[in-house]
Amino acid sequence: MVKDSKMRPAISKLPRPKRGRPFGEEQPRDHRMMMRVHADLMELVDAHARERGESRSRFIEKLLIAYLKSDPRNPKIDAAGRIDADAPAPLSATVPAEAARFGAAWAKFSQVNAILFGLQVPDEWMNGEAQHQIWAAHRAPDPDAEEK
Repeated sequence: MVKDSKMRPAISKLPRPKRGRPFGEEQPRDHRMMMRVHADLMELVDAHARERGESRSRFIEKLLIAYLKSDPRNPKIDAAGRIDADAPAPLSATVPAEAARFGAAWAKFSQVNAILFGLQVPDEWMNGEAQHQIWAAHRAPDPDAEEK
């Protein structure tokens, strides 16, 4: 009777596929934010994230996105925080056709700041030039402009 060989089978040298969920057409979240917070704050954040069935990180990301969406000077962003390149320019207080809509949105934003931070938003903040520059940098190129 012959015994089977005790040698291991040859190990393949082919590269293994990467683990985890593959990225589709979306851009990956490639930036990290680190914060130092008090343990009591972390306990509260964890409790609120748990009751929503989310991770702590996703809960905090949603808070940031909700606050940034409340500012009428900011460009439109989606649920992941990406700037919508196809969206129109942010509202402006200096454009007469948008002044009333901007005023209503600014009043809501001021109220959010007063509730969250106890801060009365200064009128100088209305000129959100930086937000318009960010929107312009992310804006999708106009396909009709190339045909002209």
